[in-house]
Amino acid sequence: MQDLVVNRLMTMTEKNLKDADKDSMAKLISALKQFLQLSYSEKETAKIIETTQLYVSLRFLQCGNLEKRLKGLNDIRTMVERVIQQTNKKSSGKKYMMNEDAEESKV
Repeated sequence: MQDLVVNRLMTMTEKNLKDADKDSMAKLISALKQFLQLSYSEKETAKIIETTQLYVSLRFLQCGNLEKRLKGLNDIRTMVERVIQQTNKKSSGKKYMMNEDAEESKV
């Protein structure tokens, strides 16, 4: 089932992309996520959904319709910002742990 949905998203024609509205795409991806959660771990599901969202955004970015290109660009920007925030949170946590270790070694 997952392969069918992902394959359909990947093979959408220019006309299909132009006619697709963002709410129906969001509902489709949400339904796919719910379906995947029945069989996969949260981490695996997140990876599949993120990859699918990136691919759909890329397809929108390549579309001839300006509105879809802008949506694709905005979606990719949002995902990049999310990754940057997660990376910053992880690196600030490591810095905090390293500072604690340095303080302990002074004692």
